[in-house]
Amino acid sequence: MIKKSILLCAGAVALTACVAAPRFEYGAYEPTLYAYYKKPELADKFETALEKAIEKGEASDRLAPGLYAELGYLKLNQGDQATAVELFRKEAEAFPESEVFMSGVVSRLTDQNAEAGLPESAVETEQVSDETVIEKSAEEAGV
Repeated sequence: MIKKSILLCAGAVALTACVAAPRFEYGAYEPTLYAYYKKPELADKFETALEKAIEKGEASDRLAPGLYAELGYLKLNQGDQATAVELFRKEAEAFPESEVFMSGVVSRLTDQNAEAGLPESAVETEQVSDETVIEKSAEEAGV
């Protein structure tokens, strides 16, 4: 009986020693994303959680893929296009497999600015809101 108990305990200890540490640091990303989707007014808390997860991931060299892009998308929705583009580029640099997609997003933003008559540098230097793009498009259409 004692031998079985010792053997069982030793087996349990051996199995728990084999558990690998998480490869990426997501922080509170999942629960705050869920809360944000349910209540969009929690955008500030979601932004803070993303920034903390990025900071923690960078510090431990376990940054999770997609966090820069998610924060960039949030910034884009807030009208901060310049910061969004910077974050999209950071995502592509940190995770080369996302470069094609992130470059496409940045390219589309640049093309939208060109169609709206904004300088190409507007993506990188100014915050361009959707209202500005709509106003420029309306002016060109003579509305």
